[in-house]
Amino acid sequence: MKTANISPIYGYGWTKNKAAIDLPSPFNVEVLRVVPSDTGRSNAIIVGHVAESSHSFCGMWLLLSIRNSGPDPYYNVFLYEAEPPFTQSGRVSVLDGHYEISGYAIVALG
Repeated sequence: MKTANISPIYGYGWTKNKAAIDLPSPFNVEVLRVVPSDTGRSNAIIVGHVAESSHSFCGMWLLLSIRNSGPDPYYNVFLYEAEPPFTQSGRVSVLDGHYEISGYAIVALG
């Protein structure tokens, strides 16, 4: 199974239930789905599960959406208690507000 290393960055800050939280420590994710961007240079959406038992996000579902392109793109991070809601077309909407935690990160796929 593919993994991704998530390195949180401050960006516009991190929130939990819309309240500010401290920058989390880096963590690893088991990647379940990757949707390439139209340019093919980066991944537009990555969905995974935090399985790192020592991390406070353990057991949560993660959705990453690309924020900018380039050699080391930043991602918007959304963490859910349950699997993110996919539409029938395979897309995910983060606008529904059902995520618990949000922030920004640099991602390295392994």
